[in-house]
Amino acid sequence: MKTRDLALTALFAATYYTITLVIAPIAYMDIQCRVSDAMYALIPLFGLPMIIGTTIANFFGNLSSPIGLLDWISPFIFIFPQLLVWKLGNRALPVFVTVISIWVGFILNVTFGIPLMMIVWIWIGEAIAQIGIGIPLYKAVKKYVKVD
Repeated sequence: MKTRDLALTALFAATYYTITLVIAPIAYMDIQCRVSDAMYALIPLFGLPMIIGTTIANFFGNLSSPIGLLDWISPFIFIFPQLLVWKLGNRALPVFVTVISIWVGFILNVTFGIPLMMIVWIWIGEAIAQIGIGIPLYKAVKKYVKVD
């Protein structure tokens, strides 16, 4: 890994982790909007450094999740949809939003007995973060980033 990529990975990890901790009251449970997930829209610009950085940060952010162990493996389940966004661009974000919603809905159901129907609310929160915030973020950052 190049020095630049390593630095970007660390920057993205620190940013994602910090945002997740700051917004913790709305980042977990059945009605959530993990604003840090807006960073996933930047995957087409930054590729692997963004994928690795957000995966590491998501893991550490989930250590404080009330869900526990099942939420600790979440970041690794999300690697495939991240790779999809990297290869297909942001048009794949709805797939990522859906994967997160189904997984989080499932683990909330298993852990707390929350009805699976809450997947709809989780999807709305994820769509707000990844598409509603992420796409404008992508457009703003794209103006200033030279893509290799």
